[in-house]
Amino acid sequence: MACMYCYVVRSKGYCNPITLFANYDTILQKLSDHMLSRTQKLTPTEADPNYWIYDLGGSSDLSIDDFFYPDVQQLINLFKTNQYSKLTFATKYVNPNLLNYSPNFSTRIRFSIMPEQIRKAVNLRTSKTQTIISNLNNFYEAGYNVNINLAPVIIYPNWQQDYTNLLQDIVDNTSTSFKKQLSFEIIFLTHNEWLHNVNLQWNSIGEEFLWQPEFQRTKISQYSKMVNKAYKKAYKEPALNWLKAQINQMIPESTIRYAF
Repeated sequence: MACMYCYVVRSKGYCNPITLFANYDTILQKLSDHMLSRTQKLTPTEADPNYWIYDLGGSSDLSIDDFFYPDVQQLINLFKTNQYSKLTFATKYVNPNLLNYSPNFSTRIRFSIMPEQIRKAVNLRTSKTQTIISNLNNFYEAGYNVNINLAPVIIYPNWQQDYTNLLQDIVDNTSTSFKKQLSFEIIFLTHNEWLHNVNLQWNSIGEEFLWQPEFQRTKISQYSKMVNKAYKKAYKEPALNWLKAQINQMIPESTIRYAF
C-alpha cells in the first residue's frame, strides 16, 4: 500500500516495504510472558475499561502480514487464552482469511476509512471504502470487536457532505448489535514537508488534498521528532466538533474512544 502521508513511509526512507520478522517465536513468547504477568485491570483507561490492550502492527498492517506470516493467526489464538488481555490492530485492507480465525472477541480490529474519492487519491492500493463497509458485519459476526478509525480526516470542499454519506453507509450496512459495540477513533491529518516534496514527483493530485499551508501549522512529531504539518486549531476544532456531533446524531448507539 502507498498512503501518501504515512509516518511509516517517512521512517523507512520514503518507501513502505513489508518488514518480515525472523524471530516470531520469541515475539510470541515475550507477549505471552507479559500477558501472564498482568492481573485483572481495576482502573478503566481510554484504550478499554476492562482489558489490557496490546496494539500490534503499528508500523505495518497485520491484514497484509497475514499473507506472509502464519503467525498472525497464532497471535489471535494467543489472546484467546488470556482473560485480561485483548489484541488490537488497525488495517486498511479486507483480508477474508481473517474471518476463519475465530478470535472469540479477544481481538479488536480497527478499520481505517475515508470517503472513496479521497481514498483513491491518497490511500493507494488500500481496500475500497465500500468494500470495508460491506464487510464490517462479517468481521463482527466472525468474532471480532470491530471499530472504525476515521483516519486521517482530510478537510476539503464539501468534505462534510462526503462524511455524512460515509456515516449513512455505515448505518445502512450494519446491524444494531454491531453499532452497540462500535467505537470510533477520529484522527485528523498530519503531513510532512519532506514527504510532500517526494509525493509531488509521482502523485501531485493527492497533494492537492494533503498540502494546505494556509490552514496548517508546524508540529514536532512525538514519535519521530520530525517537523510535520497539522491543521491549525481555529480550522480543526470546529471540524472536529461537527464530526463528533454527526456521529452522535447518526449512530447514537456507538461511542467515540478518542479524537485528535
